Amino acid sequence: DLNLRTICQLTDRMGQITAQLKKFARRSAVELQSVALADVIADALFLLGQRIRQEHIQLEQAIEPHLYALCEGNRLEQVLVNLLANAFDAAAAGGASLRRVRIVARSSPEGATVEVHDNGNGIAMEVMPRLFEPFFTTKEQGLGLGLGLAISAGIVRDFGGLLRAGESELGGAAFIVTLRNGPRGAPPHG
Repeated sequence: DLNLRTICQLTDRMGQITAQLKKFARRSAVELQSVALADVIADALFLLGQRIRQEHIQLEQAIEPHLYALCEGNRLEQVLVNLLANAFDAAAAGGASLRRVRIVARSSPEGATVEVHDNGNGIAMEVMPRLFEPFFTTKEQGLGLGLGLAISAGIVRDFGGLLRAGESELGGAAFIVTLRNGPRGAPPHG
């Protein structure tokens, strides 16, 4: 009976991984548009609103207005939801009484950047080179498939952008998405 339950759990997990990989492999042609970053960020935060409230996460935002980037709004939203959810997890694992996550969007010399910071424990130096490898995870067994960052990095790369990680002034990790600037007056993300 225990063996049967274990086999069922493993089969479910294999199904999850396969579904993620199929999504990853089914990357259709990228149609870049000029997207207002404030809108995409607002949509990502809306999807995570319940978790932010339930877990009492102190969310700080510094969003430069009228910032446009070349990407696909829906897929960038996927990336931001993943990065924010990771930041919430990291802040929780950090053990600080106040869980802080900061999202920053600004123009930089490289283009338009979106940064997600947390006050977790940060990223160990030995982990850094493997961070974006498929199936690599620092989460406890069963909590992460280790595909989120690999898929996110792939999506950003499809946009001609870059996803990188570093240290945050909040004490934890920072993930930085850099995209090419888009012309202003673009259609709204929806």
